Formats: sequence, structure tokens, C-alpha cells
Amino acid sequence: MRDYFYILLVATILALPLLIFGAGGFDYSIHGLWAKNFISELGFDSLYPRHFPQLNYGLGEYFGFFYPPAIFYINSALGFLQNDEMLNYTLVIASGYLALILSAFACYRWLSSRYNNRQIALLASILYMLSPYLLINSYYFSALSQQWAFALFPLLMLTAEKIAFGKKRGVVLYAIAQALLFLTNIPMAIIFSGIPFIYLLALKADLRAFLKMASGAIFASCLAAFYLLPMLLLKKYVYIDAHFDWGLSYDKFFITQDNLSGGQTSFFALIMLELFFYSLVTAFLVLKINFNRLHKFILFGMAAVIFMQFPISIIFWENLPFLKYIQFPHRLLAISVVLLTLLFAEFLADKNSAERIKMLTAILVIPLIILTIFAAEKRSEPISNEARALYQKGLFGFNPHYVPKSEGMVEYLYGKDRAGIEQLPIIESKNRNADFEVIEIRNRHLEFKINAVVGDEMIIRQFYIPGWRAEINGIPVELLSEDYMQRMLIVIDKNYKDATLLLYLPKYWHERAGAWISLISLLILMLLFCYEKRLQK
Repeated sequence: MRDYFYILLVATILALPLLIFGAGGFDYSIHGLWAKNFISELGFDSLYPRHFPQLNYGLGEYFGFFYPPAIFYINSALGFLQNDEMLNYTLVIASGYLALILSAFACYRWLSSRYNNRQIALLASILYMLSPYLLINSYYFSALSQQWAFALFPLLMLTAEKIAFGKKRGVVLYAIAQALLFLTNIPMAIIFSGIPFIYLLALKADLRAFLKMASGAIFASCLAAFYLLPMLLLKKYVYIDAHFDWGLSYDKFFITQDNLSGGQTSFFALIMLELFFYSLVTAFLVLKINFNRLHKFILFGMAAVIFMQFPISIIFWENLPFLKYIQFPHRLLAISVVLLTLLFAEFLADKNSAERIKMLTAILVIPLIILTIFAAEKRSEPISNEARALYQKGLFGFNPHYVPKSEGMVEYLYGKDRAGIEQLPIIESKNRNADFEVIEIRNRHLEFKINAVVGDEMIIRQFYIPGWRAEINGIPVELLSEDYMQRMLIVIDKNYKDATLLLYLPKYWHERAGAWISLISLLILMLLFCYEKRLQK
């Protein structure tokens, strides 16, 4: 317990600039906005809300279908920290702080199991927290779900060891950890899913271990099917690859002279500083230890990650389709955090207590300098000020991430004044012969009382995707989409007075199928877990 207290103390010190000065990254604003809407729609009648009609000035948002849901439930558990401000900074900062603590706890659990030495596990876990990429992710990128992914990486390494050494419940625990990674951050899942398999090679595992891990990976996909299946089948309707659709692709984020001297100099300078740190520390540690098979695995991984940051790696980015879903090359540095921690633990295993503490102090000088400089920079020029300014002007409510695909959609949404979009009526009558009254607007359910005449065209201020249905007085009517903004469109076929217009999005077949697959997989894993526990007794 004392070691966990030390980890908590270090994590608190690292998070002090965040806790005192507030969030520095723009993504925290998005997560705060999403958390507020998810919590408002969450209830017994909607345990997994996916549609959020109030976002984007009432045009709606479908991030519940496409963004991994684990972070929404974590933030909902912290809902008591909500405030009246739309951006919800208190909640998301607490979530990031908790992610940092649990990441170190998970790392400590992994390394204490591997080395059976508390001091090695403690010192290496502190290094894990202090790794430049993890810190910069917290203070610069503010990618909240990526922060939570760091709590799962050590668990995947731990379960890989259990499988490699034939320990009980390894497959079950691996499947759960991998499923949680799928439900936390898809780019991180793509990046890290192959690492445990390569780790098995470094541990000289037999074929049976690889087959066990492969079965665990299949179970993991099935456990996460309630999210993965709808996301994969609906992504063709929206800009899910928004970074590419909107002009932000991996080739613009390589380390080049133009990028280092352009408009994002500080961003790429930080990446270069990280690469320098990882290269320097890795070289130092490799020279100081007795080289073995595991160290070759670590060295190869570190070299590959660094190589992928430069334009010379473009052939791999262009020919390996899964890489485009990583989106930014610097995300691969997440692998370096785990590999360097493991290498440092290997180095500590050959040293006495005094030498271990001395080496940790020496290695941590650079990350602490990075943190100090960066916290000061964020204090003087926080990105959060931009988000707050937009919020105060009433413009932050419009921040589309998963909007329907249509010709000119992106140009329209970002080419017009956002305040103008806010002025769009909830229901627009093209012939101006209709009026309405809002009865209820909630997740997947829009209900109005209308008066309309035959031939009128009513445009409802809500993004349309296939699957929505419409009824007037309980009788189905055809629901279309307006061309340039994909708003919902209904052509009135007869006169209505005080009629009830209901628009609803029933559950897709793949939502139901995914839920059943997840439930059955969970039951099988529970039975397997109980069976192995009984054998152990």
C-alpha cells in the first residue's frame, strides 16, 4: 500500500499545473461538451445513448455511434463534478488525473509481477508517468481517451506474460483488457494490439501461447461488438475519418524542416524533443545492460517508432491500410512509453537500491524540464482560453465531429458564420404555411405538434442518417433529407391541424446483434474464468 501512496503522490505533483491552472488542450473542451450531453441523455430508458439532438445548435450529433464509449461512462461516474459551464473542465481534469494514477498503478502491477521486486516496479512506474509523450498528451493534446488507454497497455503486457508462462486465466484477462482498449480508443487499439504478440516472441513462447492469445483477441472483438459492429456498418454515412476528409492526414505530421520552421513550430519541436529523449535514454540503457532477446525486441520497437515519424516511412503509410486509422504518426510514440519503461526495469534489475534511485533521478531530469516549460507555456497561452472565448460568444455549441456525408457539407459548415447556423429554425416551412410546437426532444426521439397544409415541405433542424422514421398521428410518412445540409425533410400530403409529428430512430439490427454477441461472449468468459478457478483449487 505504501508504494501506491508514493505513486499517488507523484501523480498529484505531476497534475498540479492541470489542477491549479486548468486544462490546456482543446480536446478537453470537446470531452467536456460530450460528457455533459451524454450524462443528460443517460438513463434507465437509454443505457447507451448514441444520438445527441441538442448538440451543434440543434442539428444533432452521432458521436455515440462512432466514438468508443468507455470514456463517456467514466466521465458519467464523475458526473457529481459537473458545473454549469458547458465545457465541464472540472470533470475532464479529474478524469485525466484519475487516468494518470491508474496508468501508474497498472504499470506497478505488471512489473511487480514480472520482477517480484517492489522497488523496481515502483521506480519504473514513476518513469512511466513521467514519460514525455504521456505528459505532453495530458498537457498539449489533451486526448482524454488516449490517457485512459495508457492504463490498459501494462495490463495487456501482464496478460501476455500470463499466457506465455501458462498461468491460469491469462486468456480471459487478456480478452477483457483488449476489449476495454477497443472501447477506449481505436487508434491506440490499432497501434498496440500487435505488441503483445511480438512480446510473446521475445519471451520465446510456444505456438500454443500464440493460439491462446489469438482466441483472446477474437473474444475481445466479440466483447466489444455492441460498439464495433454498429460503428463499422454506419461509418459510411458520416465523416468518421474527419481528419482526412477535412485535410488533416498523416503526411502533414511528419518531422520535416518545413514543419519545424512553419506555423506549428512548438508542436513539432516538442515531438523532436521527445524523439531525442527516447533515443538518448534507449542508447544509454542498451550500453549499460547485458543484451538479450528481450532487449532486441525493445530496441527494434523503439527504432521502428522513431523511423515512422519521418517522410522516409511514407511507403509503409501508403501501403499498410490500417495505418491511416492511426491518423497522426506521433501517436506511435505510445509504444515507446511502454518499451522504455520495460527497458528501464530491465536495467534496474541489475542494480542495487542506491544505484536505482540515482539512475531514475538522472533520467527524469529531461521530462521534468519538459513539464515545467510546458506548464508555464500553457499558463501564459492556454488553448482553453480559445474554447472559453467561443463558449462565451455562444459559438462553442457548434462543433461537429460525425456529420452526415454530402457534397459540400464540410465547406458549408465551416464556411458560414456559426452564429448564422444557430439561427436556423427548429422546423422550417418552405411555403411558410406551417407552424409547430415542441413536445419532446431527446435521444433518438423528436416529437412536435404541427399545423400544416398539403404540399408544404417541412425541414427539421436535425442531421439525417438512414434509419430515421417519421409518423404523423401514428401514420408513417416518407422522411427525406435536404441536399446540402442533410437535414430531415417531410413533404406534407394533406392538411393537418394539431397533429403529432414523431421522428424516431429505432435500434438498428446490428445494434441488437452486437449487444447479443457481447453478452454471449461475456457469459462464456465468465464460465471459463470460473472453470479455471475451480481447476486451480
